[in-house]
Amino acid sequence: MTTAIVTLGTKDNREGCQPLMDSLEKHSPPPSTVDKLVLCDFDDPPVDFAVSVPVTVDYSDLLLDDKDAAKKFFMFLLPYNQVIYLDSKLMCTGDLSVLWSEQLNQHLLYAKHLPDGGIDDRVMVFNHDRQLGFHDAFLYLARVHMFDGYGKTSRDMLNGYFCHTKRKVGNLQGLNIR
Repeated sequence: MTTAIVTLGTKDNREGCQPLMDSLEKHSPPPSTVDKLVLCDFDDPPVDFAVSVPVTVDYSDLLLDDKDAAKKFFMFLLPYNQVIYLDSKLMCTGDLSVLWSEQLNQHLLYAKHLPDGGIDDRVMVFNHDRQLGFHDAFLYLARVHMFDGYGKTSRDMLNGYFCHTKRKVGNLQGLNIR
């Protein structure tokens, strides 16, 4: 199984990438087989603590308040069996090895379940093998405005997809992250 840890390193998200990756290495170093990636814009300089991956899809037509946040959806196209997304504004404070363990492979997506019934998109585990073509199916529904009633954030759009398709999201609770 191929696995990558990914964070978004564009615009306002850039400065948090290295502290996030450093905190991960300090408290819960992933195995050497897990790649560390930073999603970036084409004109961003490369980082020296992870592999820089330019976002090659234009998400500007999505009805989101933060157009830059939509670039996290590029994680659904990465050629890995499992993609672990960590928001660059987070810090690892303890063991997160459950994220790259093979026990999180039963659902397409794992995320923390919120009291309002939604999911938190700041930490996600995406299992590509559970639905090939997920990125395109997700964007198609977003572009035909299937999620308009859910709100205007990337979190709202993901919640809209999983509510609309009635797909179960595995629950990530109790992680050592703030």
